[in-house]
Amino acid sequence: MQDASVSNSRDAFAKFVQSATESARHCTLRGQLEFVTGSLHPVTLDEVESAASIVKRFCTGLRFHCLLLTVIREFLKFYL
Repeated sequence: MQDASVSNSRDAFAKFVQSATESARHCTLRGQLEFVTGSLHPVTLDEVESAASIVKRFCTGLRFHCLLLTVIREFLKFYL
């Protein structure tokens, strides 16, 4: 990145971006997965869950997570 900014070189910046992308790919679970494409059939819209039910499930899970964090904080405050 320093070379790219000092020399104002697009090639040096492209090398930096490629290096950063490769580094991130090896450090994350998603980066280590290989996706299979081409041989799979597309999912029809009838098989897809509605956006409203996804949001409802997410909000319910989020409330549970916040409640759980509150209980854990109280427990730690009391016992530590």
